[in-house]
Amino acid sequence: MNSQGPHRAPTADDGVQQQMQYAQEMAALFQIGIAITSGLTVQQVLQSILDECRRILPIDTLYVALYDAESDSYEIPLFFDLGKYRSLEQRKCQVVRSLTCDVIALRSSLYIPDLDKLAAVDGHVAMKSGLAPTHTYLGVPMLICERVIGVISIQSLQIDAYNASVIQLLETIAMQAAVAVENARLYEATKRELAERKELEEQLRVTLAKYTVLFDTAPVGISITDARGQLIECNPEAEDILGISQNEHLKRTYDGPEWQIVRPDGTPMPGSEYASVRAFEEQRRIDDIEMGIVHGDGSIRWISVNAAPIPLEGHGVVIAYTDVTERKRAENELRQSEQRYRLLAENVQDAVWVRDLQGNLIYASPSIARLWGYSWDELTRRSPEGIALSSEAMSATRQRADQVLRAMQENQPIPVERFDLPMRRSDGEAIVIDVLRGPLVDDDGNVVGFRFAGRDVTETRVLAAEIQALNATLEQRVAERTAELSAALSQLQRADRMKDEFLATMSHELRTPLTVILGAAEAMAIETRGPLNDQQKRQVQLVAEGGGRLLKMVNDLLRYANLAAGKTTILHERCSLAEVGSATVHKMEKAAVPKQQVVTCSIVPPELVINSDSEAIMNMLDALLDNAVKFTPAHGHITLEIAMEGADTVRLDVSDDGIGIAPEKQRLIFQPFVQGDSALNRAYEGSGIGLAYVARMAEALGGSVKVESELGHGSRFTIKLPTG
Repeated sequence: MNSQGPHRAPTADDGVQQQMQYAQEMAALFQIGIAITSGLTVQQVLQSILDECRRILPIDTLYVALYDAESDSYEIPLFFDLGKYRSLEQRKCQVVRSLTCDVIALRSSLYIPDLDKLAAVDGHVAMKSGLAPTHTYLGVPMLICERVIGVISIQSLQIDAYNASVIQLLETIAMQAAVAVENARLYEATKRELAERKELEEQLRVTLAKYTVLFDTAPVGISITDARGQLIECNPEAEDILGISQNEHLKRTYDGPEWQIVRPDGTPMPGSEYASVRAFEEQRRIDDIEMGIVHGDGSIRWISVNAAPIPLEGHGVVIAYTDVTERKRAENELRQSEQRYRLLAENVQDAVWVRDLQGNLIYASPSIARLWGYSWDELTRRSPEGIALSSEAMSATRQRADQVLRAMQENQPIPVERFDLPMRRSDGEAIVIDVLRGPLVDDDGNVVGFRFAGRDVTETRVLAAEIQALNATLEQRVAERTAELSAALSQLQRADRMKDEFLATMSHELRTPLTVILGAAEAMAIETRGPLNDQQKRQVQLVAEGGGRLLKMVNDLLRYANLAAGKTTILHERCSLAEVGSATVHKMEKAAVPKQQVVTCSIVPPELVINSDSEAIMNMLDALLDNAVKFTPAHGHITLEIAMEGADTVRLDVSDDGIGIAPEKQRLIFQPFVQGDSALNRAYEGSGIGLAYVARMAEALGGSVKVESELGHGSRFTIKLPTG
């Protein structure tokens, strides 16, 4: 297939022309050499090859194929066709028959003057990938030390377009191109290697930084030894756990006599049992060796140690240890707690049992046998509750178990449940067990079973039923009695209203004749119908005094009755307490003269004014001062004090040093017709209506009244009224 077209006989002009062409080709080769070797990357070199070939050679189609001997395939990174550059995919020579594969196989140039006449063209894909209808094909291998690394191919639309000089020129270009491509590959490989090395160095730097930070901040102690067992490095956590400084640490070996180490049972641990020694001698990783480090003050720091040999020259082992002192303490406390729990469960009267999720009994306290009357063997062979449950109770138990399992499947919380469980003892006695059921969880919070506690509440439930029946009966009796009392109260309220109305009517009716009697007595006293002797004057005076007392009593009754019946109009007007107090005291001073009592008045501030009912306040003070004069012995003292209390309350105090009121009487004196002394032969007269009036009127004015008294030491009555 390597052929050249027929040539005519050479002439002198042909020789000159050949020499000139040769000179041009050498110059072109020199320029090509400069151009293609100036590229640093394979792509740049290939681009220069194609550009220079297009510049000096008569071509229509041009490509460079790069061959990979390991995969026996080639690719065409650059393909020039119809004035455009493009690339072709990788092709395997064993699979695809092509002219490029032929050049690679021949390891020499391949010239085909007319592709259409190529006998073996069937089966070749050759340059059919090109768009131009080329006829002449020239392919030259790119060789490095007899090794094919690629192919340069040029094609022409003309038939037999290339002569021997073109073939020789392209072969020379191929040699230069092979060297340039190989150099570019070496450059790219070197560049990649440098980049990879730089990346590795950066990764090493980052890794070293991470290692340093991790080593210094790790929450575990870390120590490293050399090949002789000498400690050469430790982190800050190691100093805290081991209780020694870094300098002291690095003076020791991993099995030196300075270490005071004990086993978990408290006995001394020999060096041969150290995790570090075992890892070094056995050349394997040793995990979870628990030991206690005895500090200088005698305290023990418990640690869990892992050790492993270091596969580096000059290094021994790395030792990592965590402080498990708190865990040991917690385990000890848990163990003690479990012992206490077991002791309690085995001695308590209540039954305690535990089941796993499959219903298997994994613990039952001895009290179950005592409570239910079954032997321990019977209980261990069967479910504690199933051995004595009725079919109904067993069905209810299964339903509760199904509900719990559904809740677990739906990741819902499992609550503690309390319920009654009717059972029968081995002797047939029916009992009721109060059962408390709760989930049994492992260290990770997963439900692994259920714990039960049961107590015999048979008697309690019987008593509760009896109490419930008694409560129902009592509630019925209370309802009936309440209805009776409500009816009686209604009657009493009606009677009280009738009494008030009767008092108001009778007081009014009594007042009219009393007024006539007192008027006649007054007329007789001034002797309008003739003179009276001394005895007559005395009788008239007695009539006037008795009538006056009776009139006052009638007026008090009438005033109280009207107030109680809601017939009193309450005024809301300006009220000078100085005027009210002074007038009341002045009136009482006359009544106190016969017993030579001292009545005083204090008003602070003197100009104190409120909005209220002046007449009502005066009537209340009259009643209180009248009582004070009545129950205070001769030469006693009576005081009226009026002052502000807070911002919106006025306080009126009437105090005396009289006989006082017994404590049991104090809560009764504000009721109508009640006196401290209720005997018929009592020493002090009166109707007992004055204090009742004070209490009702104080309430009507929006205030209150109270008494402070000690028997034999006087009394203090306090009225509190709003200022507005």
